[in-house]
Amino acid sequence: MQLFAYEVMPEFKTREIEREKRKQEELAPYVEKALARKQAMKPLRDEDIPVYIALGRKIAEEGTGTERQKQNAKLWADAAKVTLSDPDRTAPAA
Repeated sequence: MQLFAYEVMPEFKTREIEREKRKQEELAPYVEKALARKQAMKPLRDEDIPVYIALGRKIAEEGTGTERQKQNAKLWADAAKVTLSDPDRTAPAA
């Protein structure tokens, strides 16, 4: 194993670097054309970004799940005391 690592692997690494460079050069015109065809999406407003509630938080808030899950959710919620809302979104505009 050591002989392979010291004698053979360096050659493979050198060849891999050269192969990757050639590959990038060959693909460059195609990548450039593909990116030119790509239509940029307009930036989303904060209101347009969907919000997903983590499963653990959902269990804690809705009380769904097994009795064990409910107990664990309550323990974690009590220990974490994390606010459930984004202060940036709920803060009044200045």
